[in-house]
Amino acid sequence: MNTKYDTALEIVAESLKNEFRDELLGIILGGSVAYGTPLQHSDIDVFGVVRGSWHQRRAFVADDCDVELILRPVHAIRKDFKNNDMPATINIFANGCVIYDAGGILDPLIQEAKEILKQGPKAMSPKEQVKTRLGLVDLLKDTQDLLEVETQAAEYVMQETLREAIHAYYKIQRLWTVKSKYQLKDIVVHNSELYKMILNILSQENPISDRIDILSELVDKILEPIGGRLGQQWKSPIERLENS
Repeated sequence: MNTKYDTALEIVAESLKNEFRDELLGIILGGSVAYGTPLQHSDIDVFGVVRGSWHQRRAFVADDCDVELILRPVHAIRKDFKNNDMPATINIFANGCVIYDAGGILDPLIQEAKEILKQGPKAMSPKEQVKTRLGLVDLLKDTQDLLEVETQAAEYVMQETLREAIHAYYKIQRLWTVKSKYQLKDIVVHNSELYKMILNILSQENPISDRIDILSELVDKILEPIGGRLGQQWKSPIERLENS
């Protein structure tokens, strides 16, 4: 933990204890401050575990530090743990710093989060795979088409395609997603070849036509484990619809 934030954390903890008293079960610190990687504009991410069946988010300032607070009951936190699209909650409990624990309520949540983090996200369903293959290639084709008529628009859609490709990479490889500001550092750990391709796509020194060609290669590489691009003829799995 960074000592710059110590006073602010004390203020937040005491304020929550005074406001909620016995309704407050625990406080855990997450985010870059807890993980020892704060940047100049990093705020303090605090998660408060409360009794009851309610949820609230707050933003405020304590000792000149921006604070983001989430208040949530245990049953809702466990529901969040089951959601692959909410790894931040899992990460806070698995890797965060305990500030206050009223009666050992945080320990089982921490152990559950660590186990879930270790297991990794669930595999994509066939429906998700088809949606990813279709959507990503559609974006790529839009980028390629725009290059012929409007370079700025092609650049814009290329950036969107790259973001979606990276998101697909995390899903397909069953890796927990990280914030955008950490993705490049994270990807180089998992796949250095992919990392180099991304840097070449982002480099303004390369002609945009070359960057789009590299993007096309990147999309193919990312989609390969789930069958690559869809052919000109394909069918989605049949879905049964419920009568309203």
